[in-house]
Amino acid sequence: MQEFASIIESAWEDRANISLSTYTDELKIAIGCRVLWPRQRRTPRREKIDGEWITNQWIKKAVLLSFRITGNDTSEAGCLKYFDKVPLKFENFKYSHFEQGGYRVVPGATVRRGSYLGPNVIVMPSL
Repeated sequence: MQEFASIIESAWEDRANISLSTYTDELKIAIGCRVLWPRQRRTPRREKIDGEWITNQWIKKAVLLSFRITGNDTSEAGCLKYFDKVPLKFENFKYSHFEQGGYRVVPGATVRRGSYLGPNVIVMPSL
């Protein structure tokens, strides 16, 4: 975990020189493990400390760096088409994934990968 934080912090200091063509595989893995694959993520993006919500700064930096190393791509949801840097959360979901998540997603709702949805949440149209 600390290794990822060090990689992200170092890249953040050099962010002006990081782009789609200049990032390292090490950085991509660190960002991917913390940002793009949230089910494996064990570091909270925010923590409640002494009654106040505090943002985990290196996770925030990883999210921002992910936009520098990721190009836009197309994705589809039914008849809707998107061109974005972040894929859709439900792109490869099956019935069991929704059941395990404990949330409901109504037609017209859009959620990007990496977004947290808690149990019993109903995602309403986002258009």
